[in-house]
Amino acid sequence: LSRRREIITIKDLADTYKKRHLPTLKKSTREDYKRRIDNFIVSEIGDIEINELSRINIIEFLEEIAEDAPIQSNRVRAILSSMYSFGMKKALCEFNPVSTVKPLGEENTRDRVYSEIEIAELWKAFELENTPFQQVFKMLLITGQRLGETRRMKWADINNDTWIIPEEETKAKRTHYVPLSDFALELLEEMKEINSDSDYVFQSTVKVNEPIGWLQHSAVRVSKASKVSDFRIHDLRRTSASFMAKMGVNRTVLG
Repeated sequence: LSRRREIITIKDLADTYKKRHLPTLKKSTREDYKRRIDNFIVSEIGDIEINELSRINIIEFLEEIAEDAPIQSNRVRAILSSMYSFGMKKALCEFNPVSTVKPLGEENTRDRVYSEIEIAELWKAFELENTPFQQVFKMLLITGQRLGETRRMKWADINNDTWIIPEEETKAKRTHYVPLSDFALELLEEMKEINSDSDYVFQSTVKVNEPIGWLQHSAVRVSKASKVSDFRIHDLRRTSASFMAKMGVNRTVLG
């Protein structure tokens, strides 16, 4: 029981898995697993309690990876599933939620783009959510950035009208410069009036000086309120890019 209480988050499970299971694998596999665990699993979903990771959490997480690298998504899924299987054997978790999610694969990558009518309905649904959930959803659509990078946005990374995402926060591991529209700047001003004391723009509602956590419960409510039954957070990024392309934005800028 004491061991079960010690293992609380996916990061805790990952640490134990790396210490106790990875040494049983050959060196090249061990290094590959460790890299994917650190760069994808721990960095994105490490703070979720191991028995709280839902099927929709996993799908969103893997779809975001698959947007740029479908095969990578499958590899990460396999490792996450292995972590949970290990956890079950060691009585560290109750079940393996990854087993309910099939590998996305290149042929299954989602390409959903919302219509203007759906965007309007989603926006209304965003505004039914509490702060900072509604503001995060809006910023995702306004900027077209990834959820992980957006929810961890820091005030120190805002330089006038540019959001500078540090290389350690980006999937490509290089500094990313995001020009902010007037709309985005207005949203930041709104957040500053609420939350200027925290390091993070989107401060957690439960943890001091920590970024907002997982948005899936909020996303489910948005889906119901907007009547967009297949709503996925990552679709906001794709929708933003699609409309920018229609407006003639340069492909290099989109990339």
